[in-house]
Amino acid sequence: MAIKAVFFDIDGTFLNDRKRVSSSTKKAISQMKEDGILVGLATGRGPGFVQPFMDNLGLDFAVTYNGQYILTKDRVLFTSPIDKK
Repeated sequence: MAIKAVFFDIDGTFLNDRKRVSSSTKKAISQMKEDGILVGLATGRGPGFVQPFMDNLGLDFAVTYNGQYILTKDRVLFTSPIDKK
């Protein structure tokens, strides 16, 4: 079975101990994208935090707020906000 998408968590996976994306991670992302694999982030953090990574690394999507807000480069795919009550 072929891999179609890869999700990175943020801390300790996507970002190293210095809170940076390592060169080996950038290389892996580039290779996966060349191979036609969708690459994104899955995190409890919000879309404002992940957007710069999406823009700078050409990521395809992000699952944010633990699945409550899912977006691509071009649009929001899903939202499920918590009721204020």
